[in-house]
Amino acid sequence: MTAYELDGAGAYGSVVDGVLTSLETNDDYCESALQQAANGFYRCAELLAVIAYELDDTGTYGSIVDGVLTSLGTNDDYCESALQQSANGAYRCAELLAIIAYALDYTGEDAPAIEGILESLESNDERCESAQQQIVNGTYRCVELLAVIARRVEGSARI
Repeated sequence: MTAYELDGAGAYGSVVDGVLTSLETNDDYCESALQQAANGFYRCAELLAVIAYELDDTGTYGSIVDGVLTSLGTNDDYCESALQQSANGAYRCAELLAIIAYALDYTGEDAPAIEGILESLESNDERCESAQQQIVNGTYRCVELLAVIARRVEGSARI
């Protein structure tokens, strides 16, 4: 499932193109692999937001997605390193994947798993002593949420 595939009405094509252009443009300015990682996390968050908006058939999640994107920008203002930016991006990706998982969960069957993963994100964050540990926490929660999504979309007509 990609942002382009979900964009049946063509509403997000230019947004997707803009994100990909930002990825390339920002990469030209990156001076380290850590800066490239932060760039990648941020662009992933932006593309996940596109997917979340597209899946939001009922308008339930739009303001929540907006809030996650606002947090991405606001938290970026306080980041003092590319590691902190990567942690910010990883956490926002997890939050957006949770929104996508909720949007795909028409029966509510996955809600306890999604809530548990988000609780793990928060409780593990409290124990993190560095941005590196936060990146791992966010990335692991992303994997867990992707597993929920993969199970949900398996055989789905939407793909």
